Amino acid sequence: MIAPDLYFKTTEDIKIREVTQDWHYKGEVVSAGFRWDGASAPRPLWFVIAPWKNPKASLWHDFKCGQAKNNAERKQADKEFKELVGSEESYIEKTLGYAGVRIGALLGVGNNF
Repeated sequence: MIAPDLYFKTTEDIKIREVTQDWHYKGEVVSAGFRWDGASAPRPLWFVIAPWKNPKASLWHDFKCGQAKNNAERKQADKEFKELVGSEESYIEKTLGYAGVRIGALLGVGNNF
């Protein structure tokens, strides 16, 4: 089940979003004040995964990647991104979005370990 509505605002830098109320998902809490940059797809792919689309999926993914300590945890974050995108978008968008975060993982984008 997807958490209730996500409350966020854009900041003075329109690329950055900030959670305005604690957001709960899968028994974890993303605290108010957490900032993230939306979906980090390259501009030519915005027709599939634009930065402003899927705020829940991109928020959760950035939050979980920030906590990941190894490849297995990163891969789980990527799977959860796919689940959240899939709840809001088509199969093609879900699959291409997941492919994008997996390619990012292989290139070391967003890895903190």
